[in-house]
Amino acid sequence: MPRILLFLGFFLSSVSLWAQGRPPESQGPEFQGSSESLLNRLPEKVDTFQASSFYLGNPFLIEEKTDSTLEHDFFQPDPAFKGPFAHANLGNLGSAMSPLVYENDLRDGFWEGFSLFDNYKLHPETLPFYRMKSSFSEAEFHQGRTQEDHFLNVRFAQKFGKSLSFSMHHIRIKHAGVFPNQAVSHIGLNTGLWYHHPNGRYQAFLFYTSNRHQQEENGGYDPSGATVENLEQEETFPVFLDGPASHLQKRIAGITQF
Repeated sequence: MPRILLFLGFFLSSVSLWAQGRPPESQGPEFQGSSESLLNRLPEKVDTFQASSFYLGNPFLIEEKTDSTLEHDFFQPDPAFKGPFAHANLGNLGSAMSPLVYENDLRDGFWEGFSLFDNYKLHPETLPFYRMKSSFSEAEFHQGRTQEDHFLNVRFAQKFGKSLSFSMHHIRIKHAGVFPNQAVSHIGLNTGLWYHHPNGRYQAFLFYTSNRHQQEENGGYDPSGATVENLEQEETFPVFLDGPASHLQKRIAGITQF
């Protein structure tokens, strides 16, 4: 037994002495007396995605654009659940909604008083313009249970020469609904041209915004018309209204220069 313990002690001490010694010369000069870590010696990757953006509402606030799809609520297409607080809707994508938490909106100028589809609208002040060397595109698409149920969100920008840039934001939401007369459709288009003089003394923004909202109205479930047959599927549920729909369309065009 003492011989075995002596052998193990000699073996462990030999390994410790080898680890503390200098490496052989055959391993190359990079291991000789260099305190630089391996991570610092790795070549730096060149960032080929160089783009920054700003909004028409505040052109002096520049934001760096990152090449990532894991941001801006990418996996949550429903606008009712985007933002810091959720909104209540009628249960299907694109339906009229109202805030669950009180929101004090400071509105300037004319307001038509119709705010059920505010979260589906595009606004000129939220149109992004990009500082870049070439074109930029970003697309988001979500498919529902049928071809009529989908969500599309597209951004595109193109630079023409050194002084002219084009930017476009398009959104499309369609949902056939679960119950009769519940289909919705929202189509928004935000476009703009940005001219900036090479010496930086003059800038101009020409923009056009269009929003169109359509929603069928069924008035809710009608229990007086319920039968065993029409309650088997959601598509045949009896409702109060058959045919009415809400339509809202708004277009804005203008120019900003300074």
